[in-house]
Amino acid sequence: MATGVTPRSLPPSPPPLHADAPPGLEAARGRLDDREVLVLSFPCEPSSSLEPLSAAERAVVEALLTGASNADIARLRGRSVQTVAKQVASALHKLGVRSRGELAAAMAGAPSKR
Repeated sequence: MATGVTPRSLPPSPPPLHADAPPGLEAARGRLDDREVLVLSFPCEPSSSLEPLSAAERAVVEALLTGASNADIARLRGRSVQTVAKQVASALHKLGVRSRGELAAAMAGAPSKR
């Protein structure tokens, strides 16, 4: 251990707030740096509408749905950002959506706003 360095202890995270979440959502409280954050999420089953996609496009869409950027996906998959951008465009076209937001809504079962 280096001299003069003391480990910093983090305060314990509060328990999940499942009771405080609106129906159909899950809530969890945590800390990010020195801020307290609340994360709301909802279960999303993989949709059979992903069937027209190639395996690579499916992997890219799954990463997109986690909020990953093209650069993040490229790094994770060991591909160029340009390759990922083409896979994103192809997947959006095959699924009949025009944006990442429409993709997320379609996968969540929400009606598209066209």
